[in-house]
Amino acid sequence: MGINIKFHDQPELTHINLRKEGQEGMEEIAVDLKINGLAKVGPNGEVLQKLLGCEPEYATSFWVRPVSQEDAVDLGDDGPEVAFHGITAIKSWAEFKGGHTAYIAGLTFHPSQIKKFSVTPRAGLLLEMEFQVSITGLDNRELQILTEHLRESLPCEIEAEPDLFEEDAA
Repeated sequence: MGINIKFHDQPELTHINLRKEGQEGMEEIAVDLKINGLAKVGPNGEVLQKLLGCEPEYATSFWVRPVSQEDAVDLGDDGPEVAFHGITAIKSWAEFKGGHTAYIAGLTFHPSQIKKFSVTPRAGLLLEMEFQVSITGLDNRELQILTEHLRESLPCEIEAEPDLFEEDAA
């Protein structure tokens, strides 16, 4: 089981924690990156389904369709969107180990671990999302690029490997 995270706009890299991982003498550089931005929840609430372990009808229950067209928020191609009820951050201890590819600042990291989620529903079927990406085996060039983008907006996307045993898989 994996999670795909696509952002509405570019998220911010808010924190970098540098550490060593592995056995003594065979240690490698590892980092924990904290990412914060507005993520797309998906048409059936796929992101919340994975984070909260709930059914599709419950994953989208944090939003309500506007009564009138003037209450709707138009985000372009997505058409009229839903209005947000009002709720504070939801913390999820979901942890997605390996099997994920993180595309961050033009770099590709695979495998990566995704964990420590905090989400707040926002208008337009969006989630204000903060989470941690753990990556091992970085080289100095990759670390320098990430450091240069600290506290900046940057391109980012998280992609899970396809689940070969899902019912929908062809």
